This record gives sequence, structure tokens and C-alpha cells, in this order.
Amino acid sequence: MSGKVVHGWGWFLLPLLALFCYGPGLFHPFVYDDHGVIVEQSFLTTPGSWLKVVSLRTLADPEIIDGQRPVLLATYLLDRHMWGLQPAGWRFTNLGLHGLCLVLFALLLSRMGLDPAPAGALGLLMGVHPLMVEAVQSPSFREDLLCALFVLSFLLAGLAWVQGSSRGSLVLAAGFMVLALLAKEAAVAAPVLLGILVWLDHRHPVAWGRLAGLTVVAAACITALGVYGYSGRPVQAAGGAWNGRALLYPDNLFTAPVLFSGYLVKLLAPLGLSIDYTVTPVAGVADPRFWVGLTVLSVVVALVLGWLPLRGGWGRIGLAWILVWFAPVSNLVPLFNPMADRYAYGMVLGAGFIAAGIGRSRVARPWPAVLLVGLGLWWVSLTVTRLADWKSDRAIWSAALEVNPRSDRAHTWLGLLAAQSGDADSAREHYLAARSLNPRETSAAVNLAILEGKAGNLDEAERLLLEVLSRDPSHRPAQQNLQKVEQLRR
Repeated sequence: MSGKVVHGWGWFLLPLLALFCYGPGLFHPFVYDDHGVIVEQSFLTTPGSWLKVVSLRTLADPEIIDGQRPVLLATYLLDRHMWGLQPAGWRFTNLGLHGLCLVLFALLLSRMGLDPAPAGALGLLMGVHPLMVEAVQSPSFREDLLCALFVLSFLLAGLAWVQGSSRGSLVLAAGFMVLALLAKEAAVAAPVLLGILVWLDHRHPVAWGRLAGLTVVAAACITALGVYGYSGRPVQAAGGAWNGRALLYPDNLFTAPVLFSGYLVKLLAPLGLSIDYTVTPVAGVADPRFWVGLTVLSVVVALVLGWLPLRGGWGRIGLAWILVWFAPVSNLVPLFNPMADRYAYGMVLGAGFIAAGIGRSRVARPWPAVLLVGLGLWWVSLTVTRLADWKSDRAIWSAALEVNPRSDRAHTWLGLLAAQSGDADSAREHYLAARSLNPRETSAAVNLAILEGKAGNLDEAERLLLEVLSRDPSHRPAQQNLQKVEQLRR
């Protein structure tokens, strides 16, 4: 192999430098969902768990946390075996997955016609984007990394197949599609992304037969997962008890354009990031936010379709990529959390295509590079600052409350921390604040009931628990604590 070839391939390792940004957060303790998903999940230490995961039996078991994502569970079982409950080990795995995603993204840019050096540089640039911190730093949100990893793999194999490679590429693409779907349901966007890349890549004639064949295979995988994985269980917030946060129909339809605009703003200027966002529903066309969001969405669609002028194809690919990756989290199917930074992990990669267009613009040569380098340095500073918020539960929820004073979840968590430290009065204040902000917040009600029970106010504790069970009869913590109240009365 010539030195020139080795040098060229070396550029694709450049994105791995982005991992150094995450060094300050490597040894932070588990926070937020890490407790329930990792520390307290008995499935990870139950004999026979591996067999259930490999045989896909977790798909049909709603009692297993993330059971519909067996690829994610497989990585958890590996980490539990290798690292125990050492947070640094779990984060090391996340960093490895993040690095692989960035390298694959650089390879995809190269496959689309970008030289290795700028492809590697753009992989590095996107890898330090602050919106990625939530997915990379928290092992309990690893599904977004895994989904992106296998979607990128699917796209590379799919492009190879469509552009004339052997059937091995088709088999690989199908396999990666299955793995992506079993990591996170958002992978349903993968075939559409492939279609966009093929459609907007004018360097090759479109092999419609090959593309159609792979699309049929991907659609079959999606259908099989939908039938087997979601029979008898609600899809996210659709069909379950309302948590007071999910967007109800038809508000979810009117709010979707506003959410899209919000993600676009955060992609460019990732300020005011939070672990929890409170989304005020858009109730109809009378709300001016709907028209602002719809205008932004319409402009993006017009640019993608070529109805509005946009020099070069990279910008069109990037906008289309962001739009398609947004679709699964648009809340057309209501989500428990309508908006989250981790949902934007794949969208950030779409911004890389737009950056490629800026880098290849006809503006005086140094300025695009200077602009992108300056943007990267700014993002690095924001990422390092954001990681400091993840140093503890108290830090992450205090930061969330500062950004979003209407976060009932932040009040609930700060109440839990206050109760653990023995400050019952502060805990009660936070729980009451959470219930005031979101009367359907069951966690605050249950923990307030526990506080009242410890204080001897059994009637109030019983009232709170019965209130929770009237909304969600299957709420296990409420059932268990109501039994304790009944035992104390005897």
C-alpha cells in the first residue's frame, strides 16, 4: 500500500480527536435515567438475560426497560459484565460508539464526493457539537448513538449496492437495517435518507431497480418490527396514560413545525441547552407560532425540492437529512418527552453536509475555513461547559431549572435529592412546585405521599396515591406504597 493511500485514509481518523472534549466528564457519576435504566435494572443481572436478548424475546415483554431495543440491551449486558457499575467504563463505551459514528460520517461524506481531508475535518467539527453531549455523556441514552451508527452503516452499504456492488452489499445493508431498528425505532428514517442521497447525488445514474429492491427489504424489516415489537404495547405516549408532557392530538400536528424550527436554531446556536424542555402545545392555526414554524418548514422543503435557489447540492442534502431525521421525533406519534437534545444527534450530522457546502463555496478561499474553525472552537467551549452540568444529579437539575423554570421534572428530582439529604421541608416545596406545574406528574405525587407517610400523615399519603392510581391503575410504585400505608394503619 502506498504512502499516499495511507495518508488519505488517515484523514478519516481525524474525527476521533473530538473525543478529547469529553475527557472532563468521563468520571462523572451516573445521573438521571442512568439510575433506573442501569443501576436499578435487575434484568441486567438476571440469569438468562442474554438468551432473551439474542432470541428477541424482550420485544414482547413490556416489563423489561427498553425491551423493544435488544441491541441496546446487549451493549448494557456487556458493560455490566465488563465494568460493573463503574460509570467511566460505560462512558468509555459511549465514546467508542461516538467515535465510530464520526468516522463513518466522514466516510459517507467521502462516498458522496468530498476529499478525505475535508471529510475528516467535518467529522471532527460535527463531533464537538454541544447538542451531542446528552447522547454521548449519558449511557442511558445510548440508543441514539447505536441508531446513528447502524443507519450510517446501512447508508454506506446501501450506496455501494445501488452504485453497482455485489449482493454482499445488499446483505450488509439489510443486516445493518435490522440492527438499527433494534437499537431505536427512529431508524425507520434510514431508507428515506438513502433515497435522498441517491436522488441528490448527480455523479451517478440512479439504479432505480436496485434502490427499489433495497427499499422493499427495509420496509419489510420495519413492518416486521412493528408487528412483532409493538403488538399489545403502546408506541411511546400514544395509547398510554397521559403524563402531562406529551403532546395530545391535534396539538401535536400544530406543534411539529415549531419543534422543527427549534431544532434548527439549536443546531446553529446551541445555547440554553437543558436535560428537560417544557413544550407549550400549539393549539391551532390561531397561534402565531404555528405560522412561524410552518413558514420555516416550508422554506426548508422548497430549498430541498429546488423550488427556491440554493447553490450547490450539499446544502440541499443537509437540509433534507435534518428534515428526515426530525420526522420520527416530530411528535406526529406523540413522545413521552416532546423535545430532547439527544433526539438531535442524527440531525447534527446533517449540518455537516451544509458545512461541506460552505467549505466548497466560491467565496474568497480562506473565509469559509475561518468561519468553520471559529464555529468549531465556539462549539468546543460550549461542549466543555455543558459537560460540567453533568457532574451530579444536583448540578444537572439545577442547570435545567435555570434554563427552564417550568420544569416539573427538575423540581421532582431536586425534591428527591433534598429528601435524601434529610431536608423534608425543601423536598415538600419542590414536590408541590412540580405538582403545580404539572398536576399529572405522578413521580412528584408518589414521593410527596412517601414524605407525608413518614411524617405520620397517612390520610394525605393515601389520598395522593389513590389520585395517581385513578389516572394510571398499573402504576407500580403507587401500588406498593399504598400497601405500605395500609400496613401502617393496622
